[in-house]
Amino acid sequence: MKKNMNLYIFIAIMVLFTVGFFVGAVKSSYAFPTGEENDKYEQEILLIRKSAEVYAEENPDIFTDKDAAYITVDELVKLGYLKADNDEGQVKDPSSEIKTLNDLKIRLTSEDGKITTKVLS
Repeated sequence: MKKNMNLYIFIAIMVLFTVGFFVGAVKSSYAFPTGEENDKYEQEILLIRKSAEVYAEENPDIFTDKDAAYITVDELVKLGYLKADNDEGQVKDPSSEIKTLNDLKIRLTSEDGKITTKVLS
């Protein structure tokens, strides 16, 4: 039994190194989502909401006869309140290489001078 002890220790160490290697490879692989895309998407949505809020504050006449107004991301880009990701005026979706966020609609509401925004899907 003592004669094989070195072999068992060697096998155990190799198994640990192999498991460690594959865990590290899976964590750093692009094939598995890390949640970073969701964070970037949330940051982009927050930027869109803030841009829409600035637009509403600078254009209070959009609420003349109603408490809510709607605007799209594409309109925010064309009006200069949001920067596009390319020369075509597209705001790219960070969670997808194909999708854009230009069609998202934002609802602007004004209650007692306080402007709130909500992104509608």
